[in-house]
Amino acid sequence: MMNPSSVLDVDADVWTPHPDTTEDGITAWHDAHGVVLTMQLIGHDESLYRNLSDIGWVRAHYRDSFADAGMGIIECSFTKEPGCRSVAVIGKDVGSMGSPCRYMGALAIPLKRLSIVFNLVAEERGTTGVRDTIVLEELLRSGDVRLPEIDGSPLTGWSADPYFPDFEGPPLRNRSDDAKYDSRFPDHPLSRVRKRLNELPGQVKFSSAISDAIALTGYKPWWQIW
Repeated sequence: MMNPSSVLDVDADVWTPHPDTTEDGITAWHDAHGVVLTMQLIGHDESLYRNLSDIGWVRAHYRDSFADAGMGIIECSFTKEPGCRSVAVIGKDVGSMGSPCRYMGALAIPLKRLSIVFNLVAEERGTTGVRDTIVLEELLRSGDVRLPEIDGSPLTGWSADPYFPDFEGPPLRNRSDDAKYDSRFPDHPLSRVRKRLNELPGQVKFSSAISDAIALTGYKPWWQIW
């Protein structure tokens, strides 16, 4: 497997090489706001590649993968770039009581011979839970979220898996995770991860040397080639 740093270039105005780029097969960068970007070239992901026309299967696949890692899924969709189809997904890890919440975004590009995977990670700093608290208080006042009638029961209307309403955890997406709140909390790690994930297709370039390994067979890549 080729070294990612030999075939990938990222926008140097946004991303700086990360000092912890030491693990084989992983190249890392960070931005000025605490978001870490990693990129891997991995083997062919046959199941994901085969099911790229089935968004229900893809969402169940990532929901199960995140649940196995103790994470909740916030959103999962196909990207809007033309040509080669890829998957964008965001999840969160609330950790133990009192620990900062960590948010992860991924852009997966499953191809015929290999898969390209970008991961974005950021966690809360300083005072935690501010976004959740403010949004929850607003929704309680409006009646969109209701306190439980039985002590210890979950709030009504606050949290749920975005695609599988019968799924009960681990950590579930809550109403404050909605993208409509990002503009009010631009410094929140979820807002930053979502913004970087949306920007990522326009910030990466691949070397033409990767073409033989990609073997797109009928798909036109959306990324730039140098």
